[in-house]
Amino acid sequence: MIAPRIAGRLLLAAGLLGVLGNLCFSVGEPGANVAIWVAAAVGCWALLARRLERRIPAPGWLLAPMILAAAGFSWRADPMLLFLDTVTILLVLALAATPVIRRTGAVAGAELLDLLFGGVTAAGGMIAGPMLAWPALRNPAEEGADRSSRRLLAGTGRGLLLAVPLVVIFGGLLISADAKFEALLSPLLVFDLDTVAPNLLRTGFFGWLGAGALVLTLAPIPATARTPAFGARLGATEVTTVLVVLNALFLTFVVLQVGHLFGGDGLIQATAGLTYADYARRGFFQLVVVCALALPVLLVLAHAVAEDQLARSRYRPLARFQVMLLLLILASAVHRLWLYIGAFGLSLSRLHAAAILLWIGSSLVWFGITVLRDRPGRFLRGALAAGAVILGTMHLVNPAAVVARSLTSRNEVLTESDARYLAGLGNDAVPALAAALPTLEEGNRARLSVAMQCRRHPVISEWTEWSLARAQAVRAWPAEWNAKCERGDESH
Repeated sequence: MIAPRIAGRLLLAAGLLGVLGNLCFSVGEPGANVAIWVAAAVGCWALLARRLERRIPAPGWLLAPMILAAAGFSWRADPMLLFLDTVTILLVLALAATPVIRRTGAVAGAELLDLLFGGVTAAGGMIAGPMLAWPALRNPAEEGADRSSRRLLAGTGRGLLLAVPLVVIFGGLLISADAKFEALLSPLLVFDLDTVAPNLLRTGFFGWLGAGALVLTLAPIPATARTPAFGARLGATEVTTVLVVLNALFLTFVVLQVGHLFGGDGLIQATAGLTYADYARRGFFQLVVVCALALPVLLVLAHAVAEDQLARSRYRPLARFQVMLLLLILASAVHRLWLYIGAFGLSLSRLHAAAILLWIGSSLVWFGITVLRDRPGRFLRGALAAGAVILGTMHLVNPAAVVARSLTSRNEVLTESDARYLAGLGNDAVPALAAALPTLEEGNRARLSVAMQCRRHPVISEWTEWSLARAQAVRAWPAEWNAKCERGDESH
């Protein structure tokens, strides 16, 4: 349970976060508002954590990645990058709720199942919200001369919370019963329900969210720092069977599909009905999913045999062989993606896919270096660090601008579909497209201009939606793109 001495302050901080959330997210698009709210939540945590009798080593060091991920919303406009920023924030909360990490203050030593347990704990805490702090207010255990005043303050607060709905109900009945009473109170009760209700909902949502996050990270660390056991441990026979079957499946696939895995122009032209799109798309995503799902299976099996020497001795060579097969399958996916880019050019989804492939490949290699050498506690830290570096690099290189420059420098005819795709890359691509516009052939320039005129002109109507990408797009937007769309499609 949360410490009684900070429960009241925590709920007050949650209320302030609710009001701030309503102010930040009432209008506009995600931008600086996300960074501001997360920074405020981090500030509330830091202030409350200083009042704890026993300082906790974690999640203080997690504040930096959370703030950086939130800052991504005021940097880029790429939907995929913003989605990954959101995932990073949620992942940090899961790490902060993981018992072994909270106790030791480091990811080293934590395993995948520890993180999964922390994720479940975080989800439950966010749903429960301020209810986790309510018992501390009901039974204050403060010592000292001000104990009675604290009890009085807590009781008054609870009484007001209970009185408000009763006042609304009985006051509404009395107002409808007497005209003079209605005339007396009507100036105080003039409000637009359509306006008030959304504000109350937003305030309540962000206040509840803030309370859940604060309780999760400020509550006492559980007595046990290890994750509860997930079922019975697997023995050597079960683990060997699973790995042998999977290895046989992967090896059969690799042997029988060598030509398709690494085929090029000749194979594609010689196979009836097989196009570049069929070859690359159909195979690429399946191969990526196979590698992405096989790694957690290997980690779970490694956790299951951690205390069985015989099972571990059988697990390691079979797991090494499977990692080799997975890297071969991953290389096939990279090859298919390379062929697809060579045939149809770079796109935002293909660039994101390349980043995902890089992370999966690095995680597989790191798995071999750590888990397969009896150092499982180092895997999670390295895999998360690799993901953070790749995500940060993607923010730096600006994928939308890279794609825009690539497609406009090919010296090929831009179809109307190509122009619409470029126009749909978002604010991140606007400066690159504006810079490329004078260098384009007249027909390409005309098609791109029409497509850009059909999309909404970037504006910053509220400070809450400010982002670097949107501000740069506003400055770079050429005057010739301001004409009315010739198609009459203003929503494109």
